[in-house]
Amino acid sequence: QYNKAIDLCNHIIAKNPADIDIYRVKISCLVNLKRFDEAIKIAEDSNEFTFERAYCLYRKNKLDEVIELCESFSEPRPEKVINLEAQAYYKLQQYTQATACYERLVDLSSDPDYDLLANIYATHVSSGCGQSALSSHPLDESSVGDSFELMYNIACAYISTGNYSKAEETLEQAKAMCVRVLEEDGASGSIIEEECAAINLQKTFVDIICHRASEQSLQECRAILRNHKKDNELYAVAANNLAVLRGDTDLPDSLRRLRNTISAASEDKLTKSQLMEIRYNRCLLLLHLKKVDECMKNLEELDKIYGPNPRSILIRACTFALTKDYTQSDHFVNENISLIDSSEDPSGLCEKLILVKAQTLIDRKQFKEAFEIMSSVSSLRQTAAGVSAMYNLQTIMSKTNSVDTNSATDFLLKCAKEITDTDDTTDAQIHTLRSIAHEFQSKHLYSEAAQVWRYLLQCASAIDSSDRLTATAQLAVCLSHCDVEESGRIAVSLPQVDAEGVNAEELEKSEIPLLSKRVNTSNSHSHSQDAGTTTEMPTEASKKERAEEMRRARLQRRKAKCREEYLKKLEEAGKYDPNKPVKPDPERWVPLKHRSYNKRGRRNRNKFVGGQGSGDGAAKDMLKLDAYARANASDSASKKPKGTVVESSSAKNKGRKKR
Repeated sequence: QYNKAIDLCNHIIAKNPADIDIYRVKISCLVNLKRFDEAIKIAEDSNEFTFERAYCLYRKNKLDEVIELCESFSEPRPEKVINLEAQAYYKLQQYTQATACYERLVDLSSDPDYDLLANIYATHVSSGCGQSALSSHPLDESSVGDSFELMYNIACAYISTGNYSKAEETLEQAKAMCVRVLEEDGASGSIIEEECAAINLQKTFVDIICHRASEQSLQECRAILRNHKKDNELYAVAANNLAVLRGDTDLPDSLRRLRNTISAASEDKLTKSQLMEIRYNRCLLLLHLKKVDECMKNLEELDKIYGPNPRSILIRACTFALTKDYTQSDHFVNENISLIDSSEDPSGLCEKLILVKAQTLIDRKQFKEAFEIMSSVSSLRQTAAGVSAMYNLQTIMSKTNSVDTNSATDFLLKCAKEITDTDDTTDAQIHTLRSIAHEFQSKHLYSEAAQVWRYLLQCASAIDSSDRLTATAQLAVCLSHCDVEESGRIAVSLPQVDAEGVNAEELEKSEIPLLSKRVNTSNSHSHSQDAGTTTEMPTEASKKERAEEMRRARLQRRKAKCREEYLKKLEEAGKYDPNKPVKPDPERWVPLKHRSYNKRGRRNRNKFVGGQGSGDGAAKDMLKLDAYARANASDSASKKPKGTVVESSSAKNKGRKKR
């Protein structure tokens, strides 16, 4: 139809070449046919078609020329020109300029539409100013209409501010809205799945950030990689997220996928930050696979593109540590630490380099030096992983008499006190306190555990009522071992449990279902007058036996399932009747020529020859070597009752020959 319209336009232009409108119609037809060069050639002949020319250049990805043409318009510029300029800036990833253009469009519009608001949120988030969008344009589910794209961008703004719980909630609302709107429009299931793919992928990103990697997140990434191979941007992000979710498993497959994602088509779709993340993650995979030379080569190429940056420095330091080049590693780490200003280190590179150096010291059995350098970082003393690492180092040193035996306990108490003294206690610090208390309890250090639970209860603003109740109960349990009176006073504040109709003695003697061993009801094992029974905890050996039994059970179930599927397949093919089962040939494992029914003559019909080296000769040799069988044979012969030998008179003449 557009070709016919162009022919008609040419006919009209031939009769009336001064008609501007017919030229505009022809340019529109050429644009719809993607014949942009012809449209640009017509637009260059008149200043009336500057916008059409800019739009054609935008479609040809000549963005600098687009911006130059848009700026050539005199003020006040039309809204469509400002919108095209904003799109060009966004495609050039100049998000600050794009945001300014969209904000200007909002000022010009008394009631901005949802598409404009979605674009504003996108530019704010891309420039790292998600909070600015949430503050200047506050929106919720009731004020976005049916625009699930806008709802998705709002969720991205929450992610950029670190409010992951709100982001997850908003993503769920965006997905529900997307499904509802598309179903009302009569869209097919495949289209709905395609539209929801980006939302699902963003949910996996939230799971990664919150350290909640699950099987569902893995399945979402695999589904996108399987069903959206043509969407370069979606495919690349899914491959990267899948590699992060897998961690150190399936490394070769993760590396292969990341290698295939970076192409000319994907580079046009991905942002600079996304492309940078994927490239450096590929270097990390090479490092995990111990392909050091290839990793260093890629780092040198990335340094030419992005210049020296915290991630490049950290990967290079890990490379030196992996190759056990400790001299080079120490020199590189110390040199970079000295160049970093701790007050201007948002990436935390200094702390990460210190951890690399501590790891090299541990590899060299220099535990004291490793502990000293780790304890110099205050933030490490407030994380569960950091405290655990330093606590283990103290334990190792106490076993070798390098430090006092109580130093590990004193260190944990010191860390707990430091966390309590901080102004704003975070969830991670609360988790660290809880871990320290549980560690003391596992070592039967109930007095120290009670002290840590008291520290936790002092953080009133950081814990909810449920956590406070749990901490109070744990405090009462710990004090029951060291201060019974205080434990009783604290227990009074706990909510009472309705124990009416419960027999305490029967409850004590009942079996605990979580344990693999039965309760021992023998009185000889009682350690107190009140407790009638004790329960033996499963040992490490019993756990391994239980795991082995479960493995065998799973294997048997798998074999049974495969057998059923195989028989069903044979039954469908008409090769098996369950009502008339065929007895299998007992010699089916023997070669055909050695089977008894294929032997010629009667002499060797039932003689089993078997495979090479397994005939009668081999069987006789085996019997000669079977000492146990010979011993049994001699025993049975000795135990056999011996009778009296009677000599026959006829036997004397048996050997003579009659004449």
